[in-house]
Amino acid sequence: MSGTLLLHRGGLTAGPYTSDTFALIHAEGAQGATVQNGQGAVIDYNGYALLPSLTPYRENTVSLNTLHMRADAELNGGSQRVVPYAGAVSQVSFATLRGTAVLISLNTTEGMAPPMGAEVRDASNTVIGVVGQGSQLYARVPHDSGSLQISWDGKPNAVPSIIKSPERRNRRLSSSMVFAGRYNS
Repeated sequence: MSGTLLLHRGGLTAGPYTSDTFALIHAEGAQGATVQNGQGAVIDYNGYALLPSLTPYRENTVSLNTLHMRADAELNGGSQRVVPYAGAVSQVSFATLRGTAVLISLNTTEGMAPPMGAEVRDASNTVIGVVGQGSQLYARVPHDSGSLQISWDGKPNAVPSIIKSPERRNRRLSSSMVFAGRYNS
């Protein structure tokens, strides 16, 4: 058995045998994702993997295959580009979104719907998405229940509350939530 062990700030990462120019990939929460053209390299439990070979002084595209990545995370961007020096170990970081994937139909008891493009924020005032066609929102939420704020025209216009907890359809598919709320005109 042969390969490479790399000691770095985030811990110790094992990977396939590397050339003199390679990459340390960091994708927090993306455990199980495989490195494209990475000779079987997989993001480990600490969120790291080794891409065994990069071409020095040339633009290299680094990407991850998310087919086997954990279901409560998704990549915020599909690929990164790096131009390393000869003999360099380049760190390539991928941002991830964590939480339960949900598809929310935003319908109110008054029969009104928020406009497409309205911002949706979670309890910590972080934008988690925008309202799409058919008053639907796809987002990753940290909890299975809670409240979201919908705003447009620069002011909050709705404070919906979840009245039904999400039902897991399967491990990879999103959950569904039903909302009721009041809207200001």
